[in-house]
Amino acid sequence: MKSLSPERDRRWSGGRKLARQFALCLDRSARNLVDQPEGSPRSTLWKWALPIRLAAIGIPNLLAAGYNYYYNKMLIISGLSPEAQQHLEQVHVVIGVAAFSLGAAAILYWCWLALTRASRTA
Repeated sequence: MKSLSPERDRRWSGGRKLARQFALCLDRSARNLVDQPEGSPRSTLWKWALPIRLAAIGIPNLLAAGYNYYYNKMLIISGLSPEAQQHLEQVHVVIGVAAFSLGAAAILYWCWLALTRASRTA
C-alpha cells in the first residue's frame, strides 16, 4: 500500500529500500516476531493477554479501595455515634461500589483498543 500511495513522500524513496522491506518480510526470524508460529509459547500466552491486563488494572484498584475503606473506618467512622457509623458505612459502600464500577468501565472504554489490539493480531 505504501508503494501505491499517490503522494510521493509517502512512498518508498527508492527500490533498494523496498527490496530491504521485502527481504525483511521473507526472513523467518523477523516474521516469527510478528506472527508467532502455532503452538509457540508466545502464541499460547496471547490467549491470556486480555485477562492478565484486566487483572493488572483491577487488583491494585481493589486493594486501594479496600485500604481506603479500612482507613476511613478506623480514623473517621469509629469516632461517630453507632447510628451515624452504620449510616456512613452504608453510604461509603454504595459510593465505593458505584465509583469503582464507573471507573473500571471508563478505563475499559478508553483503553479498549490497546487492550484488544495485540490479542486480535495474534
